Amino acid sequence: MNYAMPPRDREPVTTIAWRLAHLIVMFASTSASHFGGPPATHETFRYSCTADGALRQLDDAHDAYVSGVRSLSAQQD
Repeated sequence: MNYAMPPRDREPVTTIAWRLAHLIVMFASTSASHFGGPPATHETFRYSCTADGALRQLDDAHDAYVSGVRSLSAQQD
């Protein structure tokens, strides 16, 4: 995951690793804030250093998110 604070005037071309990192943390942080999952932020998440590990993290984070969404009940107001 690479980003600059403050943001650059012109962002560089993104890598697959950068895009995966954003997806992984998005799913993980949403699961944390809405479904009781472990805390996850861009600053604190322990990113994998391998492609296999990143894909595993993506699968795990996505599975947790989908499980959370499926646990919601339909509400009618």
